Order: sequence, then C-alpha cells, then structure tokens
Amino acid sequence: RTHIDIPLAAPSAEPTIIGLAWQRGIPVFEVSRLKSQATREALAALAPDALAVACFPRLLPPGLLAVPRLGGYNVHPSLLPAYRGPEPLFWVFHDGLEHAGVTVHHLDTGADSGDIAAQQAVALPDGIGYGEAQRRLSDVGGRLLVQVLAAAQAAQLTLRPQPAAAASMAPMPTAADFHIDAGWTVRRADNFMRGLAEWGQSFTVETDDGAALVVAAPTDDETGAGAIPITLADGSLTVRLAHSV
Repeated sequence: RTHIDIPLAAPSAEPTIIGLAWQRGIPVFEVSRLKSQATREALAALAPDALAVACFPRLLPPGLLAVPRLGGYNVHPSLLPAYRGPEPLFWVFHDGLEHAGVTVHHLDTGADSGDIAAQQAVALPDGIGYGEAQRRLSDVGGRLLVQVLAAAQAAQLTLRPQPAAAASMAPMPTAADFHIDAGWTVRRADNFMRGLAEWGQSFTVETDDGAALVVAAPTDDETGAGAIPITLADGSLTVRLAHSV
C-alpha cells in the first residue's frame, strides 16, 4: 500500500527533520512505495520546483525524478566520485584522510552517480568524533544545497559529469572493518579509533607474536587498568584492552 495522504503524527521535541518541518507548518507524508502511481500523483499535486534528499537510503524512480521542473539533488558526505554509497564518513576515517567533503549532485537513477553541482572539502582535525564530523558536513551541505537551488532557479547552474573511472564505494562496514593494521601510522590508528568510538564497536589488532586482541579507544593513561601499547608503523599507541580472541 501507499500511504501518501496522511501526515505523520506530531513528533516529540527531538530536533529531527520531521520536527523542524512540523514547527514550520510543512506537511510530512509517509510513503511505502516510491514507484506507485499514487505516490507520483501526490508529488505532482504539490508542483515542486525541485527535490532534495540527504542520506536517503533508497533510489528515487524515474517517474518521481521527472516531476520537479528543476530536477532532484542529493547532498552526499564525500567528494564524489570517491566513496559512493551509504557510509562514506566511516571509510574516510578508516582510510586516514585529513579531509572529508560534501557533494551536491543531480539525481539520476544510479547510486550517487549524477552530475556534480557543487563540492567542498571539509577538514577533519586530529581526534574529531564522528558526530562532530557529521555536524560539520551537514552545515556545509546545507549551505551548498541552498546555493545550488538558487542557481538552478536562476538558470545559472553548471553541472559536470563524475569521472566514473575514479569512483570508489563506501558500503556499510562489518565488524572485520574495525581492524587496526600494524602498517598504519599512529596518527591514522588514533584518529580512526577516536572518530568511531561513539559507534560502540571494539577494534581488533594483532600483536607482534600474531595474537589477536580486541581493544577499545586510545587512552592517555599509559599505566591505567587494561592499558597496553600496540606497535604501529611509526611508533606505538596506548589503548585499552577489552579481551583477546
């Protein structure tokens, strides 16, 4: 079924996108089937100038993309075509990059593959957490989207195709992706662990004798309970031991 004509119940005081919409009198609809004719007709009845999505986990069908006169735009937290997919920021931390980024691109039927409308790199200071990084990216992405929509409205928007050969993917991570490689630098391992600490996921690392350890976030208390050094490419990093495996 498609539920398109019933606004969602008023949300709690949490500052969600739904809550912000309700505060401003903007209607919110629940849709179960994006490809249904009812969904397309309901969207067309709103006569939107443009569609805008961010962190939306589903591809919009061509029938919906054809409705707004200015097309649709996605705010994606990476410098596309790098890190297409659902979890780019995790892989930016994992790969030890000093910058993340935001791209606003035109929506097509692919996954994060549409022509680029605007991009901006965002620095990741050492020790920054995932939530704070997300907030910085969201702030930049919101401002870029406003600029893109204004340019589109004025018929002054320039789009450029993504170089497909440079594309990389950012899938949802598994437990195995929380592994600290001994070839990493101390800085990379420290930033990765601190950046992902709020996920509540332990990390694995191999000792010099090949044993596997499960460790928590880095610690500045080198003599505290459970504190152990792990050897990396350019030195050692003190972490808290969870347990061996």
